[in-house]
Amino acid sequence: MTPTEDGGQKVTTLDYRKEKRPMIRVLGISVIRTLLFFFVLSVWSIPDWVDAQEQSVSLNAGGGVSIPVGDSSDGAATGWGLNAGFSVPITANVHAFAEGYHSGLGIEDDLKAALTLIGADAAISMTGANIGILLKSNPSPVVMYARGGIGYGRATGVVSVLGLDVSITGSGFAFTLGTGIEIPVGETVSITGDIRYNHILGALENEYGFEDDPVQWIPIRVGVAFTPN
Repeated sequence: MTPTEDGGQKVTTLDYRKEKRPMIRVLGISVIRTLLFFFVLSVWSIPDWVDAQEQSVSLNAGGGVSIPVGDSSDGAATGWGLNAGFSVPITANVHAFAEGYHSGLGIEDDLKAALTLIGADAAISMTGANIGILLKSNPSPVVMYARGGIGYGRATGVVSVLGLDVSITGSGFAFTLGTGIEIPVGETVSITGDIRYNHILGALENEYGFEDDPVQWIPIRVGVAFTPN
């Protein structure tokens, strides 16, 4: 509390974002350097690059569960998630990808029960897009892959009480890391399964000045990839 000129008091909050900015810059630079490293390696692989020209753009879509981790797990429960995107071969084993996603987290049972008693409800959702590098093994016939990317994400938390909505929203730099498998089921179709770590940096903030931590969750996805001839 701090005094005002008329003798009253107002609520003040610490600006944690100033403390987080150096960490965000360092983490962002590290992710970018890693992606650039793999990109340079792929450009230098001329024979593989020639082989890659015989491959096509791959389209993919999937869905599954989203598991909150870190501070995001406080009060939140496992939810759902959808994603769709495409990848373009740079070399035979290195692909560039772009994707969009939309995920939602549930509310822990005890918190949900407490909200229900007062006629309230809550929802948490994350929407964003990433671009990055996909490293694939040679088919044998199953393909193993690792992925890393950066992008932009937005998180929204809404609590509804007697028709009144109180929202906390935030958006900013995001990154994703993951690994998975791709199982061919035909000449142009594969079944995919992967596990990722998604992170949206920056505090969530609402009109009342309250702040929360970055949003962190683990998507586990099963999907389909289509690579036309």
